[in-house]
Amino acid sequence: MCAGGSTSRSRGPRCRVIGWTGPLRKGRAKTMTRPPRRFVWIGGEPVVERSRRSRCRLMLPNPVEDAEVRLSPDKAEWLLTLIRTATPARAKHGQRYPLLRDVRARFPFGGSRVFDALLRSAAWQKARTVDLLLV
Repeated sequence: MCAGGSTSRSRGPRCRVIGWTGPLRKGRAKTMTRPPRRFVWIGGEPVVERSRRSRCRLMLPNPVEDAEVRLSPDKAEWLLTLIRTATPARAKHGQRYPLLRDVRARFPFGGSRVFDALLRSAAWQKARTVDLLLV
């Protein structure tokens, strides 16, 4: 809302910003809530190749090139399940995309600290650069 004013030193109309910018201007940006982040998979159908060793190859198809992620069999199966639940076709059937906070809270391999370490791993970064979005 702007109010025109005629003062001896006219600097133009004085405006008051209304809405969501108020807390930003007053230094309360840290207390504002962010919308929950969700996982969305926009790639093709992943394929798990099991080997005799203690690792699995998870092939992540992409229109440009396929990516390969090597994980333990249980983590590969967990990531495959996450990708399948984050696929847009599932959302059309009344299911929502998985929330980051829920996935982190339910991570079965050591809790949230191990999940945070997984998010920093090279395998996870490769999955993110291929087609696993966090929106």
